[in-house]
Amino acid sequence: MSSSTIRDTVHSIKDTASDAYQDLKSATMDHVVDPIMETGRHIVSAARHGAENAADYGRRGLSRSESWISANPLPATGLAFGAGLVAGVLLLHRCRR
Repeated sequence: MSSSTIRDTVHSIKDTASDAYQDLKSATMDHVVDPIMETGRHIVSAARHGAENAADYGRRGLSRSESWISANPLPATGLAFGAGLVAGVLLLHRCRR
């Protein structure tokens, strides 16, 4: 076997391997990477939507609380005092253990 025949065979094998690699890379992108990326985009979108909803609920709750406190300042003060008293008693009891 001559060196040119061996060289041609090596180049042919190299080209075949390169083509096979490109085919595998393309198939991997089409059947593995792209579906995973699409699923990731859906998850990010759902998480963003959930975060926006949570923030909206928080804003509405804060607004309602502020409205109730403005309309009922004395009961709000009593409620805050009672909650603070209960929290203080619980913390004091816990510290004494």
